[in-house]
Amino acid sequence: MTEEKITPTKSRKEREKEQRRNEIIVVAERLFLSQGFESTTMDQIANEAEFSKGTLYNYFISKDDLYLTIGVKAYTILIEYTDTFIKQEEPGVAQETIGLPRQPRGIRCPDRQDRTVERSARR
Repeated sequence: MTEEKITPTKSRKEREKEQRRNEIIVVAERLFLSQGFESTTMDQIANEAEFSKGTLYNYFISKDDLYLTIGVKAYTILIEYTDTFIKQEEPGVAQETIGLPRQPRGIRCPDRQDRTVERSARR
């Protein structure tokens, strides 16, 4: 999980505000994943984050707004990962395996136990 970067050029008050916002996002993300969006309340998020419910509404206008923020964060991480992936020097199929667990070289044919078929480049 990547957190928003806090730059040193911001004032202490701005950094603290950004830190509180990030804490709310992390707690909400955890609760949404464990309980689901519908079952999670802003009261629960406030209690877990150790802020008042009013503080949450200073940062997010609604639970939907908070959920959308988490979605945008996930999308940003995906885009960053994709950009890194694309910039790798290994082209094509070799690029697919970068950072992934090693897969077996062949697949057993269910109709013939004694024969192994090599994987093709297509998936």
